[in-house]
Amino acid sequence: MEVGTKAGLLSLFKSRFLSSSLFLSVFALMGIGLVQVYSSSYILAIENYGDGLFFFKRQLAFTGLALLALIFATQIPLSILKNGAGPFGF
Repeated sequence: MEVGTKAGLLSLFKSRFLSSSLFLSVFALMGIGLVQVYSSSYILAIENYGDGLFFFKRQLAFTGLALLALIFATQIPLSILKNGAGPFGF
């Protein structure tokens, strides 16, 4: 499969990443968390920082970093994780 093409990249993404309902649940929880941060901190952010979306933007940036880490972590083969587990075992 060629990853350079759009169809190849999409099939790789679907087969390795969105094949489990666990990831869809993670995305849903991240979305709910963003809504919670927005709704609970808007007034405080306006009063203290002059930007109602201050905390939401920060949370969105860290959510993006977390998604990148999640995508990276799903690409690591399980055998590497098992070998590196050491005394914690798997």
